[in-house]
Amino acid sequence: MLAYTIGFCWFYIVAGRRDFTSWHLIVFTVWDWICDILTFVGNLLFSLNCVPPAIRRPWRVVFPILVLEFLVNWIYDSLYGTSRDSSVALSVFVWTVCVLLYVPTFWANYKIGYGKEADFDAVA
Repeated sequence: MLAYTIGFCWFYIVAGRRDFTSWHLIVFTVWDWICDILTFVGNLLFSLNCVPPAIRRPWRVVFPILVLEFLVNWIYDSLYGTSRDSSVALSVFVWTVCVLLYVPTFWANYKIGYGKEADFDAVA
């Protein structure tokens, strides 16, 4: 999971730079960056098996926001991004791959907010 987290951090940096060159709205880009930072923090905490009890309650709010951000990105990119010029089949393929790549992220962030303490002992 740590290698996955580091790889996604690199992806966030590359995608964040692309947001400004694609002329996305600044509010949308900043919101995306905040969610990316929260996702990275959640993945890192989970992969290091170092989830403080104080973060569990706030993460019950953070997790649905991260899922919502993923869905809003999908819709926004479909309407205004580079994928709007693609065929439907290519768009479905790309978003299927994206969902599959994000499954570990969603799972880790879900476990932080809603998982049991004993579940983290089994991961390590």
